[in-house]
Amino acid sequence: MAECDSQREAGCSTGGCGGRCRRDRARRLRAGRASGAQGRPRAPAAGAGGGGGGNNLAVPDGVRTGDPWTASFGQFTPCVMTGEEPLTVTDVTWRADSGLEPTSVETYVVTFDGATFAPSPGIIGTPAEPVSPESWGDIGMLEVREDIVGYEATIPCARFGHRTDPVDEFYVTLSTDGGGVLVRDLRFHYRTPDGEELILQSEWDMGMCGPEMPEEECPP
Repeated sequence: MAECDSQREAGCSTGGCGGRCRRDRARRLRAGRASGAQGRPRAPAAGAGGGGGGNNLAVPDGVRTGDPWTASFGQFTPCVMTGEEPLTVTDVTWRADSGLEPTSVETYVVTFDGATFAPSPGIIGTPAEPVSPESWGDIGMLEVREDIVGYEATIPCARFGHRTDPVDEFYVTLSTDGGGVLVRDLRFHYRTPDGEELILQSEWDMGMCGPEMPEEECPP
């Protein structure tokens, strides 16, 4: 995973930003942010990010303003829209606002029971170690795997209506030193079976409130 200069295209190589890949104009891979997560506890929200939308999390209870903390952002549910599969994730890149860079970035694949699945915009802590034991609510969590690089998307998006199938959800885990975090332009780099390198870009911003965050992002 790498942070990319806002003036350059994110690259194809793992951990790098120098190369160029074709944007996913054919919409082969989808990692859409689902809506209507009824019945799933949510982390405290402070406001919505700009651009295509976002999720800014308030400083959680028990954490003093300016102290470090960790949050995980979900609702990225991968599936194959068109063409042959598998589609293999090769890298994840992102851009952060100046002064609001995360101190660390990790990714997870969480597999849920499809019969009880409902997406969550964010939790405090990591998927493996959420701060609140109620983070998953009544959702049946089957497995947590660290690092989405190497993940192979095989399920057609049309099958998401079959709620008995297990559902994979990508989580991006960010840590802040306490000042705040604002990550934009999250990009999933992936490879098709015939070796074509493509990028799926999310327009969703991920924020963690703190004293360095602009007031419009984290209203008092």
